[in-house]
Amino acid sequence: MLLIARFLVGVAQGCANGTFTNYVAEISTPRARNTLGSVIQFSTCIGTMMSQLLALGLTVPPLWRVLFAITGVISLIHMALLTMCVESPKWLVSKDRIDEARNALQRLRKSADCTEEFNTLVNTVRAEMGPNAYTATIYDV
Repeated sequence: MLLIARFLVGVAQGCANGTFTNYVAEISTPRARNTLGSVIQFSTCIGTMMSQLLALGLTVPPLWRVLFAITGVISLIHMALLTMCVESPKWLVSKDRIDEARNALQRLRKSADCTEEFNTLVNTVRAEMGPNAYTATIYDV
């Protein structure tokens, strides 16, 4: 049971890492995109190393419960913080929710004028999607 749980936590971490990296790439400015992508990967590696080091000291029979409690608390904090994330303007444009995308981009850029960036984003997404684009959902699999 313990091995299955650790396996599931590892799979979840891998999925979250890929999703979070994609999200940051979509919401960051073009100038900061590479730096933020590298920082995410570096932070993930450091976090994985720290969790493994922590696990070494908590593998003794009564302490494994503490290890799972720490994992659960971190997951709950993560889920609570996810509610504060702005939806990706690129995703909103791909769903033809233009006004929401503009508001999301303005919220991300605070007081900066993002009109040019928004127009570029809309044109890029529409060019990528093409006239007969189809966006698959999880139910199409």
